[in-house]
Amino acid sequence: MNLSYLPRLKQLAGTLVGDSGHERGIAIPVAAVALGAKLIEKHFTVDRGMEGNDHKVSLLSEEFAEMVRQIRAVEEAMGQGGERALSQGELINRENLAKSLVITQALPKGAPIRRELIAIKSPGQGLQPNRIDELVGRLVQRDFQPGDLFFESDLSQASARPSRYRFSRPYGIPVRYHEDQRLTEGLELDFVEFHLSYHDLEVTLAEALPSAPQPIGFAVHSPELFAGDHILDLASADAAYRRHSIDELRRVVAIAAELRQSFPKTQRPVLVLNAGGWTPHGFLPVAERAALYDRVAESLAEIDLSPVELGIQTMPPFPWHFGGQSHHNLFVDPEEIRAFCDRTGHKICLDISHSMMEIRVQDTEYPALIRSSPADRLAAVLVTV
Repeated sequence: MNLSYLPRLKQLAGTLVGDSGHERGIAIPVAAVALGAKLIEKHFTVDRGMEGNDHKVSLLSEEFAEMVRQIRAVEEAMGQGGERALSQGELINRENLAKSLVITQALPKGAPIRRELIAIKSPGQGLQPNRIDELVGRLVQRDFQPGDLFFESDLSQASARPSRYRFSRPYGIPVRYHEDQRLTEGLELDFVEFHLSYHDLEVTLAEALPSAPQPIGFAVHSPELFAGDHILDLASADAAYRRHSIDELRRVVAIAAELRQSFPKTQRPVLVLNAGGWTPHGFLPVAERAALYDRVAESLAEIDLSPVELGIQTMPPFPWHFGGQSHHNLFVDPEEIRAFCDRTGHKICLDISHSMMEIRVQDTEYPALIRSSPADRLAAVLVTV
């Protein structure tokens, strides 16, 4: 087939190129599209046992449809070229899987950084290993403890200090149990948000948090992923799966209630929740989404939510689940969100970053949103909710 000739053929012809093949299967036309083919000619038959030379290398109906599906997937994966930007999933993977430069022993401010004091470890939240030569020989601008990460600020002459922000409304930052005091030190925060992982559900709070009550408020973000690769889904049609999600959410509510002992300023914390409703291979038709909203409402009605103030999170249309793309059907469309809140009395946590994500879906799905700019879509969500 010599498919590698396609780019050269396009250059010589100065126009569109395609592939007309008599090979069995669909791998060749799919590969041709990846190399620039814009037209595919493929033989089609209803019975490969029919008389004639071409029937045996022709595609049956479902095979032809599968070829089209795979070609469309390749076209989408190829993108538009031009400037390359990291996707949300890539950013998450880079932080989780990449390496950082860390100090292996305590180092006082003003001491020189020697190469033998630097180790390379996960996660990739700090200065990356290719910057090690920029670090060696510098004088540290802050006190280091074993295992501390190096950051971009450690390459500058002035040490980074926490900024003191002033806002016209309460503000806070997301934290984990083990980093609460370190991240909030020196900041005049109104609250912190404990963004829980499923491992945090097994932590004894009395051991993880300071014994003295904290003078600020708090909120809780429920895990989306639980033990056993269980993604919370209160809209699942699988009764056993949905029951497991309900039970896990009850545990999260209990932890939020227990946290009030350490943060007595907040007696009814906001609990941010991704309620579920995703599908792996495409968006559900509009008419089918009502049943999912009903199951979410029914699931929440089974849980005593009195210790918390629920904030169901607005979702991006393409969430990142287990390193692959899913399609979110619920709490994306503003009109559906408003109808759900009016009917159930539940409230919404508007995630601005989710709302600003590019919505690339067919006109049959969210037509009012995809024909407007990201700023207009966000404004529509804000005004409606």
